[in-house]
Amino acid sequence: ADSGFGELCQPEEGAGADCWPVTPGETWHGFTDADDDHMFLDPVKVTILTPGMDEQGNMSEEGIPAALVAKFLDERGVVVEKTGPYNLLFLFSIGIDKTRAMGLLRGLTEFKRAYDLNLRVKNMLPDLYAEDPDFYRNMRIQDLAQGIHKLIRQHDLPGLMLRAFEVLPE
Repeated sequence: ADSGFGELCQPEEGAGADCWPVTPGETWHGFTDADDDHMFLDPVKVTILTPGMDEQGNMSEEGIPAALVAKFLDERGVVVEKTGPYNLLFLFSIGIDKTRAMGLLRGLTEFKRAYDLNLRVKNMLPDLYAEDPDFYRNMRIQDLAQGIHKLIRQHDLPGLMLRAFEVLPE
């Protein structure tokens, strides 16, 4: 569990409006069929990717499902707007101060430290533990993460989600 944690899903570089369009042919954003001059990033939204799947949807052998990070942050008062299998969306709208941004960074750093120490679920996610103490009694966070990751891979959850959103209702 010495691997890096959390990558920003953002353009490599750029300033001004030229870094906001989602350009066809680029792979960093994960959109396979982007229209030219049609899709733009929202500058108040920040997406953080957790280990387990890259921007192109390739699954790795090990992973940290975003739901575990979201639960950890939630138990510490950090608001996660949306969670996918391996991505977390945060909103930094006008009026958000440094305190909230630092709370997010602190929460992510605490999660990484606790994950690397392989703490018991009981100590790391007490609210989750309280939901089913018998199930989580001796479980450690890395075992829980890899168990969920294995199920996500086995059932191709990201692929199922992608296919579910490919068809628009009539």
